[in-house]
Amino acid sequence: MMRKTIFLLLALVSANAAAEEWLCIADLFAGFTFEKGKWKAASGTHRQKYVLGMATENEIRTARLLKKNPPVWVVRKFGENYGMSCGDFNEQDMLLCHDVQDFSFNRQTGRFLYIYPGGYSGVSSSEIGTKKESADAPRMMIGKCHPMAPVNA
Repeated sequence: MMRKTIFLLLALVSANAAAEEWLCIADLFAGFTFEKGKWKAASGTHRQKYVLGMATENEIRTARLLKKNPPVWVVRKFGENYGMSCGDFNEQDMLLCHDVQDFSFNRQTGRFLYIYPGGYSGVSSSEIGTKKESADAPRMMIGKCHPMAPVNA
């Protein structure tokens, strides 16, 4: 009987862990574009998608090899295998991720904020006024994350 109880508890825990994954879809963006040699403000709707899920063993192992804090969560652009490493949720149920970009997510409201500050101040003096400058423009997106249903094996 004890074995059945332990097995059932493990099954429930693993099913719950599988449910801890969200599909995040941006609604609006604001940022800048570099057109015809000038920076301009830009905004509108955007449908960029991200998947927020638990870090894999390989991602944890890689971080340790690089002497970085191992991730608990990872935010990936939809369809990509790599992503931004994150710690764990804080006391306010917020996930705060910081790398070259920032991603914050409120588990209670489902809202997220993505910020990419690169580009404008990160270009070299030889890139100013060139097409390279426009390829890396600062931007911000807001949207909602929706829990994904666990996949049954």
